[in-house]
Amino acid sequence: MIEGYKPPEPALLRVEGSPGQLDLLAPVTAAAQAGRITKVDEAIAAMLASVLTGAPKNEQAGFVTESDMMELERDALLKLAALPTTRARMEHMLKVGKPLRN
Repeated sequence: MIEGYKPPEPALLRVEGSPGQLDLLAPVTAAAQAGRITKVDEAIAAMLASVLTGAPKNEQAGFVTESDMMELERDALLKLAALPTTRARMEHMLKVGKPLRN
């Protein structure tokens, strides 16, 4: 290393926290109540909204690091992959080549 080298500060990403998550989910909830999307679609949207807004780690708007965001993404992916409905969707896509609306 060059003398005096200092690694850069981690990048911070602004997230909206729980209030932002509620804003994102309002149209999803309305679509679910109107029967336009399934409960599984609603659950996936809720998971995505929580990642995008940093809600699991932030109750209010604030900042998270890239590594925090990657951790949220990884946790959401593992939770979704463990659901039987997700596995059914993947298996159906592999067998039929079309999405399953469960």
